[in-house]
Amino acid sequence: MYLIQALEPGVHEGQDPEFLHQFRVNLRRSRAIAEALQRALGAQSLRKGIKGLKRQARETSHLRDLDVFLETLAVWREDSRMRATITASGTESIIRASQRAEHQRLRKILEGARYHKGIDRWRSLVRDGAIEDAARRLKRKHITKALEEQIVVHDRLLGALTEESPDDDIHRVRKSLKRIRYLIELDPEHLAGGIRKLKSRQKRLGQFQDRHVQVTLLEDIVAPELEARQLSALDDLIAEVRSEKLAARESVLALKPLG
Repeated sequence: MYLIQALEPGVHEGQDPEFLHQFRVNLRRSRAIAEALQRALGAQSLRKGIKGLKRQARETSHLRDLDVFLETLAVWREDSRMRATITASGTESIIRASQRAEHQRLRKILEGARYHKGIDRWRSLVRDGAIEDAARRLKRKHITKALEEQIVVHDRLLGALTEESPDDDIHRVRKSLKRIRYLIELDPEHLAGGIRKLKSRQKRLGQFQDRHVQVTLLEDIVAPELEARQLSALDDLIAEVRSEKLAARESVLALKPLG
């Protein structure tokens, strides 16, 4: 809670993307703890606090995607062929302009009453002891039951995937795996081995999500800004990322159930 508050001015100023990254990390950790407690105990008193954290993470996600993509473009530029394509298409300047506009939008959100209401609700849950009370009631049997149920959900979502499944279906598998990890982290002394087993799986799903975001930004933000002669250069870049995305999808489809 304190880190969220401490990082907020840096997010507002927007000079260093690391402020936003750490801000989101702490939003995510806070929400993970609350959701894991709610899932294990059925603690409905945490529901509204979780809703606010979820909204705040969603409102910062697009800017984070743009920040990460700019870092990716810097890596791609180290390859002379990729550098020529990026330069010819004007991709970097378009993404930077979009980043600036998105930061201005986020600043208004951070200054708004809705954002402060959500943060105040979460602060009250922490300060009034609702989180602490839930944690005190938590027993291993609660975690085990919630974990077993979440593994069933994950395996059902994974088993339903096909080569034609929309990207959102793979994203749902990724989110279900995160929930499993959050539950494991409630009892690391006895379940830490489970986290090690998840890392490779999370990496595959993360690689697919990265390529999904890259293709989306190139097609939805960059392409509409280009003239016909620039589009041919962009098409080459999109084709390459799409190829990597397809390989990442095949890697996900090869995963076995957890249960």
